[in-house]
Amino acid sequence: QRFTAAGLRQQARLIANAARGWRDLRRYRNDDGATGPLFGRDGLYATTASFALEDDIAITRALTATLAVARVAARRDNVDRLIPARTTQRLGSGATVPQASLRWTPTSAVAVFGGVSRAVEPPTFDDLLVVSGAYPNLTRYSQGLRMQRATTWELGARGQRAALAWDIAFYRAEWTDEILRLADANGAALGAVNATPTRHEGLEISARWRLLEGAHRLTLNTNATWNHFFFTGDPVYGRNRLAGVPPFLGSAELLLEVPRGFFCALAADGTAGRTPVDHGGRMTYAGRTLGRARAGWRAGNTWT
Repeated sequence: QRFTAAGLRQQARLIANAARGWRDLRRYRNDDGATGPLFGRDGLYATTASFALEDDIAITRALTATLAVARVAARRDNVDRLIPARTTQRLGSGATVPQASLRWTPTSAVAVFGGVSRAVEPPTFDDLLVVSGAYPNLTRYSQGLRMQRATTWELGARGQRAALAWDIAFYRAEWTDEILRLADANGAALGAVNATPTRHEGLEISARWRLLEGAHRLTLNTNATWNHFFFTGDPVYGRNRLAGVPPFLGSAELLLEVPRGFFCALAADGTAGRTPVDHGGRMTYAGRTLGRARAGWRAGNTWT
């Protein structure tokens, strides 16, 4: 809905989303590499819904503010199929998440933006379901986990000049209750838990350069990301980096498109820097580069 209030042009949006999913999960004992007896069968039901109200406010011709608020609700139900009399285990949670941002477009080819937002994510069944006990007496149970939440600040710019389009953004996110698989001070595995506060920050850069325009088109697409994800003061891990997140990622692709639908491309993507294998930082692995080529043919907008 577009309207004018307090002398400012505004555009309001109402957005609603809902998702429902279910599956049957069976767990069998591993007997020397062979499938053993069934020790767990669960009916898993996940429901997630959100309701958001957004308002774009044109402060000036070049400056636009966006204010938004959303309500997110989630339920995770687990029905024991082996013991029907057992009470269904339910996990429900909800959160209200606000957002505010500013976008400045001094020219039609350049935009600068910044904002702060709150986001939440409910746990998955992979985190909620736990197998315990010693072989051969294995059992499974559901644990309770809180939603993981993050408050993110973002600052960036994007633009285009002739054949070159570019985008750059820096972000910092303060996470609470991030769901990680951790160990205690003695090294014993805890499984998926809500971790102490963590921080995700990074710089993202992308560019697209049209080297050749006309019947034949040649385009270079590139992007690069710097990541710094770490604990902010965990009793066991201190300020260690989070495992599995490379410090640098990047990719580049050179794409040739010719008349009548044929195209081909050469590309490479890779990681760089020492990536920790475990949250304790006891082992790391180096970067890697993967090269690839692809070719195809498009028939209008219908087939590829």
